Amino acid sequence: DRRGDDGRCTMRIVLLSLLLALSLAAPAAADSIVYIKDANVWVARPDGSQARALTTDGTAGLPYASPSQADDGTVLAVRGSRFHKLDRQGKLLATFDSLLTTNTGPAMAVGPFDARLSPDGTKFAYWLGIMGGWYDDATNTWYSDPQSSVAYQSAVDGTPLGTTMFFEEPSWKADGSLLLFDSINAGVPQVYTGAVGMNHNDLTPWFHDRDVFGDPNWRPTGAGELTRDGKRLAALRAGGT
Repeated sequence: DRRGDDGRCTMRIVLLSLLLALSLAAPAAADSIVYIKDANVWVARPDGSQARALTTDGTAGLPYASPSQADDGTVLAVRGSRFHKLDRQGKLLATFDSLLTTNTGPAMAVGPFDARLSPDGTKFAYWLGIMGGWYDDATNTWYSDPQSSVAYQSAVDGTPLGTTMFFEEPSWKADGSLLLFDSINAGVPQVYTGAVGMNHNDLTPWFHDRDVFGDPNWRPTGAGELTRDGKRLAALRAGGT
C-alpha cells in the first residue's frame, strides 16, 4: 500500500524533526546555575538542588571568581589574573591570560572583574579598573582619574578582540551583542548596547535610572543580566536617600 509507505515516511520525518528540535532546545545553561562557594566553582539546578563542586583547588589566597556559562554548559571563571575554562565535569579545558597577566609596566590597573562567557561559548568579556590621571607642575600635584574598560577575548585561544573604555560589568545578549553599564556618570544613560570591541562613542544608549523610576535622586545601576529572550533584565540598584 503506497499510501501506507508515504504515511510511515511522513511519520519518520516528523519524528526526526521533533528529535532535532528537542536536541536544539533546553541548553545546559538554561537548567543550571554556576556560583562560588568556599573559593571554588559549583554548579546546581536553579532551585539549588543537586549541587556539586566543579573545582576543588581554590583557596582563600587564590580563589575562583565570577563564573559564567555558555548555552552548552561550558564554564569560564576568573582565578587571579587568568581565566579557567571548564567542562560540566570540572575538567580544565583551557586557561587564558587576561590583559594584565603579562603586563610588565607599572600596576595602573586592577582586575579582571565579572568575566562573562558568550552564549555560543566563543568569546568572553570582562572589565578592568584603570587608574589614569595627570601631573600638575604648577602645584606639584598628581590628580588621579579612575576609569574602567571592558575587554574582550576569544574563548577558543584567548586572542584579544578589543576594548571599550569607560564601561563596566558586561552582559551578553542572545545575538552576541552586549549590554554595558556606566554606573557612576549621572549625566548620561547608564545602560548601553553594543558590539564586541566597539568604541564607546558608537554605543547605543538604552536607559537611565530616571527613565525607569522617575526619581530625581538617581541611583547607580549595574551588575545586569538579560534573559536570553531579551524580555527581562535583572540588575542591582543602589539604595540610600
